[in-house]
Amino acid sequence: MTLHPTTLEEIDYWDLDMFKHGDPHAAWRIQREQAPVWFHDRDGGESFWSVCSYDGVKEVHLDAVTFSSQRDGIMIRSAELLSSPAADAMRDIHPMIHT
Repeated sequence: MTLHPTTLEEIDYWDLDMFKHGDPHAAWRIQREQAPVWFHDRDGGESFWSVCSYDGVKEVHLDAVTFSSQRDGIMIRSAELLSSPAADAMRDIHPMIHT
């Protein structure tokens, strides 16, 4: 992406050079203004939710289904659990916490 983002589309939190040589504060400002709760799905690492405002944190805490870490989260899962009907129902929900 870019070291000095000017749009949400240019933000790539996986690009560590942005933090060392660029302007991460610009990225956070843009995100706060345009998408305080934003699903970061750039190449270079696992997708994750980026939350950069107090209201965004409240939104996340009030919506446990959308932001659940149950699927792909930090708990240990067996093959049986991952193939269960409940796991299938959660396939399109992006988790808040990844392993």
